[in-house]
Amino acid sequence: MASNFVNTAPQIKKSFQSGFSFNQGLTPKNNEKDNYSFKNSVFTSNIGSSNIVYPLNENVQLTSESDFNFLSNQMVPSGIFNVLKVDLDTNNCSHDIKLQVRYGHNANLGDSQIKYSTIISPNTQFYRNYPIENEYFAISLKCDDDSAIFNSVDGRVTLSRYTQYNAPVQITDSLDRFKMSSLEREGNDFYNDIIIGRVSDVRKKQLMAVMPSDYGEPDNLIWGIKAFDRFYYGDSALPLVVRSSSPSDSGQRIKIKGINQLNNYIEEVITLAGTSNSFTFEDYKFVGGMEMVDKDNNGDIICESNLTGLPFNYMAAGFSNSTSFLYTCPSDTKAIIKNIQFNGKIDLVNKPNILVKKINHTSNTNVNLYFNNTGEGIIDTNTILDITLDSKDCVIGNIQGGFSNTDTSNLGVSSLTGFMNVIEYSTSETRVGFDFE
Repeated sequence: MASNFVNTAPQIKKSFQSGFSFNQGLTPKNNEKDNYSFKNSVFTSNIGSSNIVYPLNENVQLTSESDFNFLSNQMVPSGIFNVLKVDLDTNNCSHDIKLQVRYGHNANLGDSQIKYSTIISPNTQFYRNYPIENEYFAISLKCDDDSAIFNSVDGRVTLSRYTQYNAPVQITDSLDRFKMSSLEREGNDFYNDIIIGRVSDVRKKQLMAVMPSDYGEPDNLIWGIKAFDRFYYGDSALPLVVRSSSPSDSGQRIKIKGINQLNNYIEEVITLAGTSNSFTFEDYKFVGGMEMVDKDNNGDIICESNLTGLPFNYMAAGFSNSTSFLYTCPSDTKAIIKNIQFNGKIDLVNKPNILVKKINHTSNTNVNLYFNNTGEGIIDTNTILDITLDSKDCVIGNIQGGFSNTDTSNLGVSSLTGFMNVIEYSTSETRVGFDFE
């Protein structure tokens, strides 16, 4: 019995059929004749340091993306096509190459806009189909490295009327924001991909803070250090020292992350001198993280002001990362605080409270994110926040003794652990992903 679908199905125009579709003789048809080439569609571009090359425009080389005052600044007509095919060979490159696809409503390159931006690693055979989005297009290649080395790219660009695209990613591929991807993911979970490091431009970080004792002081803030001074986060930058409680930590390196006197996010690596002070190179307004570079720390490590003794950060022995409820969103990054957890016991007569807030030194803003004033008993909370952080935003968690510190008798002991789960998204325009530690 004949299929009604075959009898009633409309004819499909040849221009919308795949070049590899079968003809009536069931013989594959080659698609070479359906790829449309044009002047300079096959090219070799030698890209100078920090320069932008327009390979379809006689390989003109510029130093600014907004400088279009050159003779051959006409774009390629693309209105009757559906797909732009880009094939690049970066085997003769030693640095990342940024590919940008521009579209415009007229042929003047100066009136165009960048619609797609992709960073291509060296020694790569790159191929991708881009959708046509206007009447004219152009591409540019840029090397963001400032060395004197030229990077040579061999390429071919063609146009097609197909509506199909090559599959952009597989489930097992490592992903970054420059990949083409469908909105619906099948077969795996994006959050799990982040956790196992399959997505190079997004990473999950968990902040853990431990406070084994609280003496009930109204301003007690130090998680585990048994001191009564607040962690510093003022407007003045201070010179800092870092030291361990163990002489065996001498010679070990520790990375400090925070906000300096210019309100910039910085990181520096310091070599510990055991129980003696090691000095930071910069002055800090806030230290949002510390981590060991070589191996676990044997002693408790304190980062404090060299002038006032005010604490900036603390790391308990054996943890290798800060055990203070402090965090700074790095440069070229946006972050989301997914949730905050607190677990432990409060057994104090003067009502301590937990306060978490967001601080930005540039805008001079201070926003409360979380508050818990449980007076006595068990704390076991998991609060969903989904709050965004911009680069250089700082988060600080306070443990405060309550309304009065006049009664210090029979205060008991509290033991609390805090967790904060953060998803960091790289926003860098010059690199793929993070420099993972």
